[in-house]
Amino acid sequence: MKRRKFLSFSILAFLPSALLINCKKNNKNVIVNELNRLQNTLLDYYNDDGIDEILSLIDKNCTYAADSVIGGQKKFEQSLRVIPKYLKKKQLLPLAIKERKTVVSDDVCWILCELTAHSQKRRYGILTQILKRNGLGWKIVHHHFSS
Repeated sequence: MKRRKFLSFSILAFLPSALLINCKKNNKNVIVNELNRLQNTLLDYYNDDGIDEILSLIDKNCTYAADSVIGGQKKFEQSLRVIPKYLKKKQLLPLAIKERKTVVSDDVCWILCELTAHSQKRRYGILTQILKRNGLGWKIVHHHFSS
């Protein structure tokens, strides 16, 4: 519990606060609902090996970090092609969102999710994503996973 609180506050400190308070309340609720649906869709794609669909939502300049691996879009794609197969073999899929926090402005959002593994019914890891909205919709510009 303490780790999760530390993560959420430490990551927020790195985001410019001006980006996070610029959103009107009514519009914010609509955006949060849209982002929660997108996050659920991403997890469905992940659980069902829909890697190409996920890749279509990644910004070409995306940064990626997972445990000890750091890289860009190419490293993110490599892990997406390998990790779900490993998780399926270990009977850890499907993953589910246990808890989610979404902070949003008009065109930038930060999402923190606690994921649980199907077979273990316990925390599998913490997923942090920063998304940016452009003319084509929301794109992942930063993805971080820690187990």
